Amino acid sequence: MIICLSGIVNFSQSGIDALTLVKFRGNPIPVNITLAGAGFVVGSVLVGFLWYKGKAMAKGELRESEDAERERLIPEEDEDEREDYM
Repeated sequence: MIICLSGIVNFSQSGIDALTLVKFRGNPIPVNITLAGAGFVVGSVLVGFLWYKGKAMAKGELRESEDAERERLIPEEDEDEREDYM
């Protein structure tokens, strides 16, 4: 998500430069504050999400989905079935 947002901001770089040069008369501080604030918000949301999921894993709430992920895709054959084929 951070890389995607970074790419979007890179595409809008010429617009940000125009905003800095025309609207703020060459003063980059308002644009820098806005971008720093947006980065802080996105980073905080990401850290909060990971913290929440980490606590859920520690409590064992995610065990059901873990069990489904660990199910074998190819069932093991019984020894009796293998002997029939030999």
